[in-house]
Amino acid sequence: MSFVLALVLCISVSATVLPTGARAEFQRCVPRQYQYDSIVCVCNATYYDTVEPVSEGQISGGAAKHYVSDMAGRRLEPMLMKFSASGARKSAVSYSVDRSVTYQKMLGFGGAVSDSAAIVTSQLSKGAQEHLLRSYFGQEGIDYSLIRLPMGGSDFSTRYYSLDDVSGDTTLQHFSLTEEDYKYKIPFVKRLQEISPRPVKLFTTAWSAPDWMKDIGTNIGYSSLKTQYYQLWAEYFIKFLDAYTKENVTFWAITPQNEPTHGTIFHTKFNNMGWTAGDQLTWLADHLIPALRERHPGVELMLFDDQRPYLKEWMDLQLANETVRKYASGMGVHWYADILAAASVMDTVHQEYPEKFLLYTESSVIHLGNVKAVRLGLWERGEQYMTSITEVSNHWVSGWVDWNLALDTDGGPNWANNSVDGAVIVNATADEFYKQPMFYALAHFSAFVQPGSVRVGLRAEGDSDLQAVAFLTPENVTVLVFHNVDGDDVDVVIKDSERGSLSVKISGTSFNTILYK
Repeated sequence: MSFVLALVLCISVSATVLPTGARAEFQRCVPRQYQYDSIVCVCNATYYDTVEPVSEGQISGGAAKHYVSDMAGRRLEPMLMKFSASGARKSAVSYSVDRSVTYQKMLGFGGAVSDSAAIVTSQLSKGAQEHLLRSYFGQEGIDYSLIRLPMGGSDFSTRYYSLDDVSGDTTLQHFSLTEEDYKYKIPFVKRLQEISPRPVKLFTTAWSAPDWMKDIGTNIGYSSLKTQYYQLWAEYFIKFLDAYTKENVTFWAITPQNEPTHGTIFHTKFNNMGWTAGDQLTWLADHLIPALRERHPGVELMLFDDQRPYLKEWMDLQLANETVRKYASGMGVHWYADILAAASVMDTVHQEYPEKFLLYTESSVIHLGNVKAVRLGLWERGEQYMTSITEVSNHWVSGWVDWNLALDTDGGPNWANNSVDGAVIVNATADEFYKQPMFYALAHFSAFVQPGSVRVGLRAEGDSDLQAVAFLTPENVTVLVFHNVDGDDVDVVIKDSERGSLSVKISGTSFNTILYK
């Protein structure tokens, strides 16, 4: 396919609202199809697709703007529409917007600066690196506002390590950041913060204590922290925050442990350390919270950071403690076991602890057996993201954080052979990176629903398989997101008591975002 022809086929856009009459150039997706059912957008040192800005005139005075991505190859393609005061054409499906009904305030969307993500990005030329970061964090990109950064090693590292692997170092005098921090993660984070037009919130957690602090002395098998090291483990967290502060990188929040059920309920062959909810409660109340309160009082505490089926059980136990309930700001949830627990569990948790936010802190498409980890252009994987974000947003979740920001074409590097797919895949040999359908599923939210937006009422009438959610931004822009999982088009009427009616065709197998004032 020629470069010129490729440019014509697919459009990518953005969400920054500009003053009436303002102009901004945007660049279209260069599509490439592999053996799967949809495309990737190809980017390099000289070209990357960007986001078309929204002018005030395009979404006010009865006007609206509609962005579409679909399996056929469109990527955030923009269309202008008009509300009708006299009514829209008849439709079997309608959605009524009610901004007087409000739910959770949104924290935002983002991804993780794992060792692997930072390393593979660094393998690109400087120009391609810059375009990858701008795609996520630039004003012309999809406006990420959250970053998760592992404390030390994880499975998405090129080796197994902690930040103090000197056995018996009970004073932590050998604690230190590593090459992964100084050469990769810290420069990566500083650059994305420079690029972003808004503050980016960083949060961190550890996958495991050093092996010498654990009861089995290894990463493989069921393991837990030795009780005599509870205070030392809290000091380890403080030293990490101190070390990053010294490098002028500060964290918004921490979680106590990545997936604490690994090492107790589950056995994984990568960095893990098991906790029961009760043991972790003791460590939090008696060790970590007092250390944070004294040394880093501005860093917030997010509990749990594990699978949805265990959320209520853990929170009922831990938030019964006065110290923990007073100090903790919210709860982190992972998506891997969502099929085992209905999303309504989050409604229950919110009702019991309405002052605590819920945030999805890790999601990725894993593979089983001999299935290839990375499937370039597979639309179904974008649909998995879209379905999850829409569902959990409708159940009090304030944001959604992807796992690795970038991976190589094998879904790594990963020292534990635990590769996954990613929203952006780097082909360092060709000095290219590829934006997957997952990237655009995230974009339909992150580029339009900025931090501080509030979910609002949206009532469906009629029968369809559409998934939908509505928000109101701090700029008073109403944002509707629709996901059509079916292959057939659906004619929809959007009803707004202040604006009238809007007729919209939601095409088959598509992601849609509609904006208006």
